[in-house]
Amino acid sequence: MKRTSLRASAGFVFAACAVVFAASSCKKNDDLVPYGQANAPATGSPAGPQITTKGPVKVKVTPPTGGAPAGPVSCAGKPDKTLEAGQKLRGGFGGVQVGAPDGARVIVRTTKSVEYFTLAEEPLAYFFVAHKPPKKLFDVAYDSIERCLEHAGGYIKMLKMNDASLAGVEYKSWWSKLDESGKAAAKDAFQKYVDSAFTP
Repeated sequence: MKRTSLRASAGFVFAACAVVFAASSCKKNDDLVPYGQANAPATGSPAGPQITTKGPVKVKVTPPTGGAPAGPVSCAGKPDKTLEAGQKLRGGFGGVQVGAPDGARVIVRTTKSVEYFTLAEEPLAYFFVAHKPPKKLFDVAYDSIERCLEHAGGYIKMLKMNDASLAGVEYKSWWSKLDESGKAAAKDAFQKYVDSAFTP
């Protein structure tokens, strides 16, 4: 079985998270790496063990050494710091990562890397699940930021997704056209997608 290494250039530090890969039934391997190299380096997510393409797993993450100060840190009132705004990327949906204290992350695979995005709005994750693979390329607008996370011991670098589109379907337009029942259905579909990955 080919293995995919999810490595980090900047750490998201949290005790445990669940990685849900983008395979419709979470039993197929075909859609796990629909784009890019199977061993492309990952950025924006914590370093972790080797993860196979067999399906989703729970990942125990240990904090990196150095960087953040030791001891408890209060992030109250500390805003995000924008390092580089208005960046763009095109790639395939690689799944979602759930369990982080600051919300879900969307995984996007390009031909060169695997990127983990924190979300400006949670429904961005619903958009990806609603338009998930096979073989679809999303255009992503994002900023490189530093965010203060108490569990990480201070400011860490991450990528924040602000918008996304797919073949002319824009996230903000899609979401705004949904009525309350449609939005509730999209949220429910996202939760079922996550839950199904851990159903025996």
